[in-house]
Amino acid sequence: MKKQMLFVITTLAVASLMSGCKYQQDPLEEHPNAAKVNVPVDLKNGDKKEQNPEDKKDTKKPEPPKPIIEYVIKEVPVEKDRIVIKEVAKEVKVYVPVEEEKNWESANLFQIHEVSDLSFVAGEESTATIRATVLHGNATFSLKLLNPPTNSTELKLISTEKNTRTYEFKWKPEVRYLISNGKLSPEKREKLKVQLNLESFEMDDKKKEAKIREAFNAVSTLKELQMVVRKTNKVPKIIPSQNVPTKIEPGQVIPFSITVEAPGTSNENKPILLIEDKKEFVGNLYEGSGARFVNPSANKPIEQIGENLWIFNLELDTTTESIPPQITRQKAIDADATSVILRFGLRVLSNEVSSETSVKRFEIKIRPMAVSVPVEPTSETPVTPTAQTQTVIPTPRFKPVPPPKQKPSASSSGTNNPATPPVPRHKPTN
Repeated sequence: MKKQMLFVITTLAVASLMSGCKYQQDPLEEHPNAAKVNVPVDLKNGDKKEQNPEDKKDTKKPEPPKPIIEYVIKEVPVEKDRIVIKEVAKEVKVYVPVEEEKNWESANLFQIHEVSDLSFVAGEESTATIRATVLHGNATFSLKLLNPPTNSTELKLISTEKNTRTYEFKWKPEVRYLISNGKLSPEKREKLKVQLNLESFEMDDKKKEAKIREAFNAVSTLKELQMVVRKTNKVPKIIPSQNVPTKIEPGQVIPFSITVEAPGTSNENKPILLIEDKKEFVGNLYEGSGARFVNPSANKPIEQIGENLWIFNLELDTTTESIPPQITRQKAIDADATSVILRFGLRVLSNEVSSETSVKRFEIKIRPMAVSVPVEPTSETPVTPTAQTQTVIPTPRFKPVPPPKQKPSASSSGTNNPATPPVPRHKPTN
């Protein structure tokens, strides 16, 4: 059948081609597919002139092409729809089924939390509040500390509501709690372990009640709370004392003591007493520093007499240091002074916190400086100039100012015998 159809279609195509050919076409007319040549106009009008031999060659008309049409019928199978599957990486959470009554670790059964921060200061007693709540049914329970710190009290129940208990926790951390390897730490953090003990539990739904009871028996009722202990920032102070000497003789030693209140101190963290130089102009006099005359006692320089209370034993000693003269505001030596007034400062340092400076004044007795007595000159004796002399005790802090020059005067004896300088009272120190 297919061969017969192909033969008929081919026959019809050849017949159509032959019927379309123009055999009566004027040879002078240009065929659409023929090559273009230059044809003289006279030949088109019937003038039979002889053509140029070169023109004859160009007037040869090529044969038109004979197209061959062939129709071929092919069976093309229809392609069916195809599904392309691509593998794409994707994170998929896999949930493993667990029996409901055995998955108690994620059960929300109770809560334990601190109402106020568990923050404490070393050497001071503080109070914190802890609250616990059972989230199901009607329950009674209690809280217990598993690691109570030293000097702490047990949890004290202060409030009771439905399924809620509020407890009070008191603690006074020791000062040495913050001392490690001989150094004081600014703070230290620890875990406070609190456990809930279920005493009774009831629910209307007995089946659910049994599951909750089983859950409490399966999970841990322990809760760890964060607490912190810090060093105190209280300022130490020097307690006023009446035994600080105010007067002393040269070559004398007077013991005295200073009482100090220093919070947050202990035998491992003792306070420190600082003896400082102090000097100031008071009225017409200059009160220099007498800190070099104050020394710690050789026997028990410091001792504790109570909680945060300390005594520093000191000595006021005028046997080892040279005594300076009294200086005036004009920075001149007061030759008529019978004593010299000095001062020093005391300051306490504890837990890296300093107290205010307490200034102490004392007076050292001295003799007036020797001055030669001038003699009135007479007409019988010549005038002999003499110089006024005085004893100056050197001091490392001030440079003595020389006394003003006196007018020359004659001696009563009338002989040239200058005054002899007196011997110094104290041996100057280099």
